[in-house]
Amino acid sequence: MFTRLLLPLDGTPESSLALSPARTLAAALAAEIVLVRVVPTGEARLSVLNSLEVDRAHDDLEAVAAPLRSSAVQTELVVSQGDPADTIVAEVQSHGADLVVMSTHAPNGRVRLAPGSVAERVVAHSRVPVMLIGRTAQDQQLERLKIILVPVDGSAGSLVALGTAARLARAARAAVLVLRVVVPLPLWIYDPTLGLNTGPLIDPRWDEDRRANAESYVRQVAQRLVDSGIEAGADAILGEVAPAIAEYGDQQAVDLIVMSTHARFGPTKALLGSVADQVVDTARLPVILVRA
Repeated sequence: MFTRLLLPLDGTPESSLALSPARTLAAALAAEIVLVRVVPTGEARLSVLNSLEVDRAHDDLEAVAAPLRSSAVQTELVVSQGDPADTIVAEVQSHGADLVVMSTHAPNGRVRLAPGSVAERVVAHSRVPVMLIGRTAQDQQLERLKIILVPVDGSAGSLVALGTAARLARAARAAVLVLRVVVPLPLWIYDPTLGLNTGPLIDPRWDEDRRANAESYVRQVAQRLVDSGIEAGADAILGEVAPAIAEYGDQQAVDLIVMSTHARFGPTKALLGSVADQVVDTARLPVILVRA
């Protein structure tokens, strides 16, 4: 499972909010934390200025590492120079990290995975899962790892995320809760040519039938986990996908969400949107994103 967690810190209070979840996860998995600080470079920067910033960055990381080491978490320090997102992705491979843990804070108060932000680019290009602490999760502390929520939709990508969650649950002795969100069918349609609603198009009971079928599916999935020795449960609910996942996580006292993402980047993501992006933005929990 996760044995080396890469934690990028940029010296801001926002980035340090990822420290507590990383510590809890490292303790649960007996994993090592690699603290990374990237000093941005540019043609106009003086070499002496860069040298001073590198020294300061190393001192800052030493201060962060001290309490981790005192609590028996093995910690490594890395100070690099370059583009933050590109350098973080490169350091993942260089240091054999198998999970990135970072916050999603963005400049100018932007919410969600702001287009072009370091977090968005890391998610898009990282070959390993990324745990994100979104803006609504930043006032919560991940103090335990007992229940892992895995939203599934029947796709191959969601099953990859389920496999990741299962291995994590086994290593941390946690339970897995498998969730399927069924989006209600529209009951009415508006005909602009007539200027009125044309009436109900479907039987409202069909939604409950679809939910029951989804529940049967996730119960089968959960039973396979139970058969492999992992404590697991399942549920299917009606609602809009991202808000329903976030609300359900709160209701069930979940500690962590693990889900898949297509990791779209730039204009394509802006056009198509991302359920994973919305969950990170609205959930009061850390979210591990696994590339589909």
